[in-house]
Amino acid sequence: MRDGKIIALYKKDIYLYKKMFIIGIISYIALLYTGLAMRFSCSYGNLRIIGDVLELKATFEKVFPAVTTLIITFEMALLPLYSIDSDLKYRFYMFVYSTDALEEVQTKVKILEIATTFALGLSVDLTYSMIFGIFFGFRNVMIGMVIGFVVVLFVCLLQCIILPVTYMLKKSDTAGGVVIIGVYVIAMGVTYYIQQFYYDEFLLFISHLYNINVKAFIMHHAGIITLITLCVIFVGLGIAYFGTLLNLKRRERLCGV
Repeated sequence: MRDGKIIALYKKDIYLYKKMFIIGIISYIALLYTGLAMRFSCSYGNLRIIGDVLELKATFEKVFPAVTTLIITFEMALLPLYSIDSDLKYRFYMFVYSTDALEEVQTKVKILEIATTFALGLSVDLTYSMIFGIFFGFRNVMIGMVIGFVVVLFVCLLQCIILPVTYMLKKSDTAGGVVIIGVYVIAMGVTYYIQQFYYDEFLLFISHLYNINVKAFIMHHAGIITLITLCVIFVGLGIAYFGTLLNLKRRERLCGV
């Protein structure tokens, strides 16, 4: 019975967000066309007359898969946040409570939407990288694909943090701003700490990244990479699930205020 309610609420949110799905598909096609056109131009068009064309080719092969993944994943990450704003605006959550959809059901719907974002982000990363790799080889494209995977993880982790904050502040724009500012402050603090105490080591680490064999590195450290990935996923989902659940229970106690 609860599974039916989860599916029904999930379909409702997907329907509300259908325009953004269409925009996402158009964006993907446009970015794929742009990436292929610019990369082919390096070999057969005007861009081939630029000085270091080999470096430009490598840059395009790394950057376009990662940037496309970032844009599309970010668009899809707004799905649960948009539905929260819509529910609060039209007080749809009052109807949800009248259907006896418990807080656990509503929370699972949002977790399912985060999983949808993750799956779509990975699909974009893999398909874009495969197309680029088929045309231009996988040596540089694989680096872009790995960056794209990290981007998907990061965006979904942000999504997991913003989700309960949105329920708390009752507006996704405000919640997103608060979380992003917080992440920025933490990032600046870490950067300052590294510059003060580990600057030389950091420069050495960056120089090693340029010469790393991505495929060999992934194969050699597959276990550690998998463990870190799973930890990030479970921590993010834990924050999203329990944070959302607590805020939904609080809202019910306050009679929908």
